[in-house]
Amino acid sequence: MELDTKNRKLEQELQELSQQRKQAAKKREIEKGIEIRNTISHLEPLAREAKEQLTKMLLLVPNIPHEDVPIGKDESENQVLKQIGEIPEFDFIPKSHEEIGKSL
Repeated sequence: MELDTKNRKLEQELQELSQQRKQAAKKREIEKGIEIRNTISHLEPLAREAKEQLTKMLLLVPNIPHEDVPIGKDESENQVLKQIGEIPEFDFIPKSHEEIGKSL
C-alpha cells in the first residue's frame, strides 16, 4: 500500500508540474519553466522506479479463482459452462499460436 501511495503521489506531482510548466510557457516565464523542467527531470526517474517496483510486486499477487470454481489436477478437468457459436471443423490440422508466431 505504501508503494502504491508513493507511486500515485509522484504521478500526481508530475502532472501538476507539467501543467505549471505549460502555463509558464504561455506566460513566457522562462526561468520558472526551467526550474519546473529540472524538478520534473529529477522526479521522473523516481516515478518510473516506483511504478516498476509496484508492477513487480503486483505480479506476485496470485489470481484467486471464484469459490465456485472446481479444483482439478490440470486443464483436462476444466468444465465448459457456456459455448457461443459452433466450433469450426477443418480438413487440415490447425497450427497453434506458437507455431504461427515462429513462422512469422
